[in-house]
Amino acid sequence: MISNAWVWKSELGKELAIFDEFIHKADFFPKSSSDDDDYVYLQLEKFFFIVAFLIRKLHESNKLSDELIAMTIPVIKHQRLNNTEKIAYFNKEDLSRFYDLENGVQASLSVIDLCNILIHSFNFLPAFEEDFEQGQTKFVGVIANSDRSKNKAIYYLMLHDFINLVKEVINDNILSTSYNSESGKYKKSRNHHEESIGFFI
Repeated sequence: MISNAWVWKSELGKELAIFDEFIHKADFFPKSSSDDDDYVYLQLEKFFFIVAFLIRKLHESNKLSDELIAMTIPVIKHQRLNNTEKIAYFNKEDLSRFYDLENGVQASLSVIDLCNILIHSFNFLPAFEEDFEQGQTKFVGVIANSDRSKNKAIYYLMLHDFINLVKEVINDNILSTSYNSESGKYKKSRNHHEESIGFFI
């Protein structure tokens, strides 16, 4: 249980700053060795995993507002194909075999559903884009699903949308809370309410 949300949100800010510096310096396609390549991919996946874990832990400790948790994150959803064949670890990277990559549709995921996918990722693949003006390869997002969602779809999450979520979490302040004795649930709002029974830090 988290007692001081500020410390955790400060850690999120540190992770974001370190990651921002990393992606601006990283060579995403090193020519020297596969170890260099593996290190880059490790740093990418580690960032998404750690940040998703921190966000979910804040939520489970009642340190995020209802307004933030009600947010949805835009993604591109690629529906499952070839339902007769089982997706396993030895064939999971053959995405075109199992998902309709040519016909993605606009969709959205709740904050917690997205965090669960990133924490329990079954597929996790970085997406890149060539910036011909700058002569650089830019990291622009990830393609991911979890063991629970792999038989339904795979999702493309744009980096800037995830970064925006992280910034929202860092700046999220609960100003009032109320308790429903029937449901046993707290309401946690960014707004002041007369029925407030205290502050969550």
